[in-house]
Amino acid sequence: MARKLRFIRGAFASSWHGSPFQGLEEHASMVISTIKPLKEALRAYVKGDYRGFEDIANIVVENEHKADEIKDGIRSDLPPSVFMPVDKSFFLMLLKEEDSILDYAEDVVIWIGMRKTSVPKELVGDFLEYFDLIDQTIATYAKVTTELKDLVESGFAEKERDRILT
Repeated sequence: MARKLRFIRGAFASSWHGSPFQGLEEHASMVISTIKPLKEALRAYVKGDYRGFEDIANIVVENEHKADEIKDGIRSDLPPSVFMPVDKSFFLMLLKEEDSILDYAEDVVIWIGMRKTSVPKELVGDFLEYFDLIDQTIATYAKVTTELKDLVESGFAEKERDRILT
């Protein structure tokens, strides 16, 4: 009988997947790892350093592809029958929106890299300030993703909810 229980326990454990929220947090960290070099690439571009731009732009493209692998892993590890503490469609929507950020970052470096054009000096400050705001927004989003994972892992404990809300 013990052998049979060990088999059942082993079969159950092998069918258990890690928290999809851990994957969402990992994917969010790839967003940060992609936006930072995007900002560096754009700084190089506005300075007229097109070779430097291309080198850094390649990092953006590589990171986007790595993030796609993480996203695909999350989706494949999310069987239809899995129970989640939040609506699965909400979770998948978050993942999709997160992936869109990466797709846009890749699009920016590809589109800008198609043509070497000098940016008028009077626009450079606004251009870089705009990307500083994007960087701040992404950092806040990544923090929220981590907080969401922590909240879910705590079982929506009151102490954790209060910590996040303050």
